Amino acid sequence: MIGWFDYTVEMAALDSNGNFYSHPDFLKHCKSKTLVRNSIRDFYPKANNRRLLKYIKNGYTIDMVNLSTFLENQEATFEYRRQKNKKTHK
Repeated sequence: MIGWFDYTVEMAALDSNGNFYSHPDFLKHCKSKTLVRNSIRDFYPKANNRRLLKYIKNGYTIDMVNLSTFLENQEATFEYRRQKNKKTHK
């Protein structure tokens, strides 16, 4: 399940037995306040934009490669929805 999150700094969980699971770079990225984008398809661009801005306002940084990936995912999502809306409105 943690693989469904947008950034490695979000990829951690505790199970009901108190076992901790995380992305291999979770602690390193949290400590350095670095956003590294997960390569999953983005279905919620508006919420993800808000989340990115929240992190940036809290002192996190994102490099150009991860920012480009984020923007490409956003564009693909908008294009997918535009095409879907075109088909349903014909």
